[in-house]
Amino acid sequence: MAGNARGKLKEELEGILRNYSWIKVHCEKAKAIIGETHPELHTFFDQTDAQVDSLGGITAGVLQSV
Repeated sequence: MAGNARGKLKEELEGILRNYSWIKVHCEKAKAIIGETHPELHTFFDQTDAQVDSLGGITAGVLQSV
């Protein structure tokens, strides 16, 4: 466990990145569950996945600069 502000911030950013990974996993699982019965939901999960990629890139950039 980090003791200074920089270390604590890095831990939080790493946690955010782990959560993004789980969001992507859950999007894929949801798409598998709905199959082809609701194609409009596939679009939602694909868009969510793309947004997570974008946010993950931003977060990774911040993490590297800390």
